[in-house]
Amino acid sequence: GAFLKTQTEAEKLAELMVAIGKNAGRRTVAVLSTMEQPLGRAIGNALEVKEAIDTLKGEGPRDLEELALALGVQMLILAGIVDNEETARLKLEEVLASGRALRCFEGWVKAQGGNPLITEEPTLLPKASIVCSVKCNLRGYVSAWDTEALGLAAMRLGAGRERKGDPIDHSVGLMIEKKIGDRMEPGEEIAQVYARSEQEATSAEQDVLAAIRISSLPVTPAPLILGYII
Repeated sequence: GAFLKTQTEAEKLAELMVAIGKNAGRRTVAVLSTMEQPLGRAIGNALEVKEAIDTLKGEGPRDLEELALALGVQMLILAGIVDNEETARLKLEEVLASGRALRCFEGWVKAQGGNPLITEEPTLLPKASIVCSVKCNLRGYVSAWDTEALGLAAMRLGAGRERKGDPIDHSVGLMIEKKIGDRMEPGEEIAQVYARSEQEATSAEQDVLAAIRISSLPVTPAPLILGYII
């Protein structure tokens, strides 16, 4: 993954965090999820907000929704609202389908001084001045993404900080169009770059092309949820 490189490292950190929670008198569960590719499609601030809104409307990437539901299930059980995963998931799915989750999000935005109309008018979100398509000339199946390289590419675009005092540009980032296991044909779009300048867009395009791996054989992605530490 982009942060911890092996599942063993992730399990050790999860065990430590669960122990900290329990020592503080809190019921704690860690959910281990794969980071072999970006969650959802968006990498960048406004792009991820738009994707979160889409997910609350039932129109977002399936993997993002699945992880959110998995985390929500554990939260409902830990809070004592339900006593089993099946009931928890049904409750969460109903909240999503009814629009209550989206209305709650709008309340959060308003309480923090933001404009809740962004849920209906995504054009109100910051928009990069330059958007370009990244196309790959290889044929095969996506076998891997270098997620750390993608994160660094987004940072260099201005979506993250290299140093504490660096400014953040909320409009820039990447949209990944191909997931592990997807079939690739020459000339297909694999991503979009949202940038402040042509030079930064060109540099990010090269970063994205260097981050993708293509196999001639079909590839099965790893499970999204790798396990739980209780």
